[in-house]
Parts: sequence; structure tokens; C-alpha cells
Amino acid sequence: MGRQRIWSGVVAFVVALAVAGCALVAPYDATFDQSLNQLSSDTAKFVAAAAAGGPERSITSQAAVAYYATTYDLLDRLSARARLTRAGLACPANVA
Repeated sequence: MGRQRIWSGVVAFVVALAVAGCALVAPYDATFDQSLNQLSSDTAKFVAAAAAGGPERSITSQAAVAYYATTYDLLDRLSARARLTRAGLACPANVA
């Protein structure tokens, strides 16, 4: 009975958010999706090269510095893009 009560509360909360016009997630963004997929692929290649003993193994190597700089830049741009996209989805319960 306890689980049923918890799930009833969760369902009621989600319905209340939907009725209030509050979105839980931002709309699909193809650029965001493709960028994260590319980052995932690049990260897998970087980690594999480092594990194989390549120059990526050293944090000061040119390959490692380039990977980290590119990744930081991408995540910074995606974070800004997400903030801009999410800002358009106001939630009455969220003052900001």
C-alpha cells in the first residue's frame, strides 16, 4: 500500500505540473543531441588512445590539452544554449 501511495503522489505532481503549464524538459534540440553524440565518440577515442599508451596518456601532451580545451568549450556552449532554451519554459513554481 505504501508504494501505491507514493506513485499516486508522483502522478498527482506530474499532472499538476502539466496543468500549470510547466514543462519538465526542454524541447528536442538536434544541435545539442548531435554535439553530445560527437563528444561521446571523441571521448571514447581519447580514452582508448590513452589506455593504449598514446600521447593522450599525459595530461600535458598536445593531444590531451587540445581534447580538454575543445571539450570545455563545447560543454560551455551547450550549457549556455540549454539555459537560453530552458528560459523559454517558465514554470509558475519557479520564481527565477
